[in-house]
Amino acid sequence: MEPATETLVESEAPDLDSRDLYANRELSWLDFNERVLELTEDDRMPLMERVKFLAIYTTNLDEFMMVRVAGLHDQVDAGIDARKADGLSPSQTIDRIAERTNELGRRQSRAWSAVRPQLADHGIRIIDCDSCSERELAAVDTLFHEQIFPVLTPLAVGPGRPFPYISNLSLSIAVWLRDPVTGAELFARVKVPKEVLPRLLDLGEDTFIPLEAVMARNLDALFPGMEVQRHGFFRVARDADFEVSDEADDLLRAVEKELRRRRFGEVVRLEVSADMNAELRAFLVEQLGIEEKQAEDVEGCST
Repeated sequence: MEPATETLVESEAPDLDSRDLYANRELSWLDFNERVLELTEDDRMPLMERVKFLAIYTTNLDEFMMVRVAGLHDQVDAGIDARKADGLSPSQTIDRIAERTNELGRRQSRAWSAVRPQLADHGIRIIDCDSCSERELAAVDTLFHEQIFPVLTPLAVGPGRPFPYISNLSLSIAVWLRDPVTGAELFARVKVPKEVLPRLLDLGEDTFIPLEAVMARNLDALFPGMEVQRHGFFRVARDADFEVSDEADDLLRAVEKELRRRRFGEVVRLEVSADMNAELRAFLVEQLGIEEKQAEDVEGCST
């Protein structure tokens, strides 16, 4: 009997120029952050761990937008639009990122909507004004007038009053006002002072309400004599990428200079409450000097 012979089949060498072999650097990072989000959707995870991962997801995404997406916008502004190994140009990558972050943002909102009632089942109530009892509304109004009102600085836009600077990652209320005497309409911005006040205000008995919800309930007190036509919440992320040369004469001063510059970078992302009036939303996009695709709707009372 003749010995069996093996048939050797030569495999074709892969085409190293094939786009299928390469993953986009930025989109693969979003895949990583999606895995963080998946932990918030896992009912087997402890409840407070799910809440923590919701916060981690948001913090990760903020840093991604301020550094890596900002870098893509810098490339587009510089006229660099060459395709990478994966076949995507910087502008195409930005478009894909916008699609993915909108999809993931909806999942994050659903995850929070699932977690919130479970927190209530464990005695931690996070409510809005519509869910407050009369006693709780009285406590809300007392908190506003005694603690919140004194630290607010509403800024109106009009002749001689340009659109205000919106600091990085600050949460704001956009307000559209009307003068009942003249009929004139104008825009105003109220910054939510979460640097000096808790984001969730304690109403007692393990019940909490968002600071911005309390402010929205009392907008009339901030603009006496004016009619509040509509309002919405918004938040911006700015270009916070920076480079410091190793050859700088004073490295500490160079770092301090770049850190100050981070506050004034270009806007790379605008988050707005999903129920914001279309006219008010368009006004923000125009005044911030961004494209429509850089604006993202966020479900819920606030951003």
